[in-house]
Amino acid sequence: MKGLILAGGAGTRLRPLTYTGAKQLVPVANRPILFYVVDNLVDAGIRDIGVIISPETGGEVRAALNQENARGRWGASLTYILQEKPLGLAHAVLTARQYLGASDFCMFLGDNLIGTKISGAVQAFQNSTDFAASVMLKQVPNPSSFGVAEVDEQGNIVRLVEKPKEPKSDLALVGIYLFRPSIFDAIERIKPSPRGELEITDAISMLLAMNLRVRFERITSWWLDTGKKDDLLLANDTVLDDWLVHEIRGEVDAESKISGRVFLGEGARVERSVLRGPITIGPRTVIRDARIGPFTSIGADCIIAHSSVDHSVIMDGSRIEDVRRLEDSLLGRRVLVHPGSTHYGALSLLVGDDCRVELARNGLPQHHEISMKILIFGPGYLGHRMARTLEGAILSTADITDRAAVDAALREHAPDAVINAAGKTGRPNVDWCETHQAETYRGNVIGPLLLAERCVERGVYLLHLGSGCIFYGPSPHPGGWREEDHANPSAFYSRTKYAADLVLSRLPGVAIARLRMPIDDRPGDRNLITKLARYPQVVDVENSVTVVDDLIYAVRRLLELRAPGVFHVTNPGTMRHRDLLTLYRELVDPAHTCTFISEEELVARGLAQRARSNCVLASPRLADLGIMLRPIHLALRETMVRYAAHLRG
Repeated sequence: MKGLILAGGAGTRLRPLTYTGAKQLVPVANRPILFYVVDNLVDAGIRDIGVIISPETGGEVRAALNQENARGRWGASLTYILQEKPLGLAHAVLTARQYLGASDFCMFLGDNLIGTKISGAVQAFQNSTDFAASVMLKQVPNPSSFGVAEVDEQGNIVRLVEKPKEPKSDLALVGIYLFRPSIFDAIERIKPSPRGELEITDAISMLLAMNLRVRFERITSWWLDTGKKDDLLLANDTVLDDWLVHEIRGEVDAESKISGRVFLGEGARVERSVLRGPITIGPRTVIRDARIGPFTSIGADCIIAHSSVDHSVIMDGSRIEDVRRLEDSLLGRRVLVHPGSTHYGALSLLVGDDCRVELARNGLPQHHEISMKILIFGPGYLGHRMARTLEGAILSTADITDRAAVDAALREHAPDAVINAAGKTGRPNVDWCETHQAETYRGNVIGPLLLAERCVERGVYLLHLGSGCIFYGPSPHPGGWREEDHANPSAFYSRTKYAADLVLSRLPGVAIARLRMPIDDRPGDRNLITKLARYPQVVDVENSVTVVDDLIYAVRRLLELRAPGVFHVTNPGTMRHRDLLTLYRELVDPAHTCTFISEEELVARGLAQRARSNCVLASPRLADLGIMLRPIHLALRETMVRYAAHLRG
């Protein structure tokens, strides 16, 4: 029996990688996909192998296979067959007719990986002459995306359908076929499909029409088509998980830590880094002051420095430096990833044709799991919102003014970090605090200080949610009030928030995240969108505001860094209430109306007991830590779109 590997095609789904290389040579666990295919054929005793190549990538495929074969790994006889144009799988078989002659053969698509050997299927096919062909099938959850086989109870194929709208079977054709020479007669009887190709499924259907039998083998292990980025990353995960052998051939210094299965190639060096397997690292690669893995393959002659990389494939000669976190990525050969000279979160790209750049949802960096236990006090709006979003966070209902309750919660959960989202803001609005001063003082001053005392004693990092409403009027500097500025609170609520800040800001291991008038995509009483939309009369003033998605991103980063001190967590730029309601009419309710009034009119008409805090905040300390939030008008539009979607269900 001979083998026939299809290693041509343009690989359009993996561009731009496949502009400069064959898709079958893209590495999985630092080994070209095509090599696994040859492994499987040779394991089945098939060493006479024809390889279909294309004019564009044939030379590269030939060189790679010949070099590996010369190392004595396979001992195969390789014959290269040029298919001038990609006119279908059945056309590729016809192209190889002279090479195949009268032999039975196994056709294997060169970009397919399976987690099992084909030797059993090959042996069964050789032992029986009752079948003209045998195909491998895999049960899939989405059969409409594949060529599907309908089978009978005797193990025969009775019908093949390409991507059926209403599939009668969930058995997909895998891309591994066993044929006798009768397949050539079947191919000669079929016509090109609507896409102008000779389809192998049509040829197999013709065998059935010729009253020849076609059997099948069911694959129960994994099957992976590596034609797209996410498929290739999944293949890398699976191969590393199933087949990687732990072996350290390079050098690892005493300051580095390795856990799990790691393959480190000859001449590779690991310095002051953390490796979490499964990982494979190629020869002569340098890992310095970095965190790698799990499920990552890094090729030869790469440099990864001062960066974190996981769940990625990095090909030979690439360099990643000073990148906070790279994940779910496929980097080609000789790629450079490093910070540029742009500012304020801007992107600077050099990108070729058909590249894909994936940015985080809403323009915020993709989050990753925080490796710490977080306890949140304050089961209100923001407490619940953060508990739903931060992985593994626990929401406590304990009263922070009750020392025994706080101690019990800290003992029970033993957190690494605490978020204080508790406090008194007043209902229906902040005017409540003017008439309930004792309750406001206890909730906003006594409670946070008591909680901070217990956290400092235990060495637990505390992030307290403060308020930018402690500032009134214009800032003494261009750009807005800064974190180190002395506040000028007027309302009782603002005074209590500032009183707590004066003490908390001096404590070790404590951070204050000051926010302003939160805006969220979830409708609710505490959401500024919902509030303003309900008022028939609205003050039109300029303010800094905080979009909740950006707040949670900043909180996540502050927790990771355990950064102490005061931080203004407001989106860059300013917003007027008129801006928000104009967008509300555009995206949510075209019939919405209101009247805009001045701040003086608000108090004069008895709509508020005291003037509200209107101010602009600067956030230099966030920027110093590299925490960049979205500009407010971009964030507001994106949030309003989702707000409208939530309202519509």
